Amino acid sequence: MFAVRMRAGYVAAGVRMVLFGLMACGGGVQGRVVDGMTHQPVPGPYRLTAKATGEGVAMGCQILTTDVGPDGAFTLSGTCSGTGYALSTDRDDLWLADATVPDGGFDGPRDIEAWHAPKAAGLYVMSESGELTALKTAADLKSDRILGSEERIRYPWEMASGNVAVIEGGQHLVLVGKSTVDEMTVTPVLQSMPRWFGRGMKPPPAGKNLDETGWLLAEKEKYRMGPWWYLGTTFTDNIHFERVAATPDASKVVEKSGETRAVKYLAADALPKGRYAFMKEGDRRMYLVDFGGPAPELPADPEPPIPVQ
Repeated sequence: MFAVRMRAGYVAAGVRMVLFGLMACGGGVQGRVVDGMTHQPVPGPYRLTAKATGEGVAMGCQILTTDVGPDGAFTLSGTCSGTGYALSTDRDDLWLADATVPDGGFDGPRDIEAWHAPKAAGLYVMSESGELTALKTAADLKSDRILGSEERIRYPWEMASGNVAVIEGGQHLVLVGKSTVDEMTVTPVLQSMPRWFGRGMKPPPAGKNLDETGWLLAEKEKYRMGPWWYLGTTFTDNIHFERVAATPDASKVVEKSGETRAVKYLAADALPKGRYAFMKEGDRRMYLVDFGGPAPELPADPEPPIPVQ
């Protein structure tokens, strides 16, 4: 009985060896790597890697590599029957999404879409040529109470022009990472002339002339801001305001998601020309981005009004 079991084991091992030997490894595929947005070739040189997705694949069939040429073209040799292949490149900024080679290869040369999407989540400016520049948050988020209201006004604490990104012409703002794509909000950042804000208010005495707010404030309770930028709010005067939202034009937005990354591209005209804040709920800092060209400078601060006594 013992000898029989041993013989059966040898036979099973021999069967496995025959199966691997029958896996043909002389196939190949040809194609081009093209930009997923422009469908233009993404020129090399860089490496294209194909990893087998099937089970029980022979060692020589598991990982194949080739070089991508200056015209984006490639030839991948040595593919094996019995398995498909997942494609990737050695460029961190170039993502092939879920590009695969099916078992048996392509019917003919095939274009493989590549997306300019770094591994690191965040916001990027993408040039017309596909070069990416990472953005840093530009300002702290502050808030104060609007006079005559329990509502608050939000605004950037500082505004250095060098920290404000500009998206114009053929450029795109690129959001990378699932939480960035899903949770990042966009809010218009709007200019206003000097405004008074404060924590407390009291009605004027009978017969007293009113200031422009219609209320008198104790000196310690009011706070004057010169010309400044405010998030999603326009003012008629110190107490009359309107909230303003921003919704990107869906026809100017491209999204792509897969198992490993998610990315969203906003064209320079995806939003009306102006300045916008990008942040997630609960963030204490914001990205500042000018769409359609640099936003105008703030007007000069006029002489402060004489406080009402």
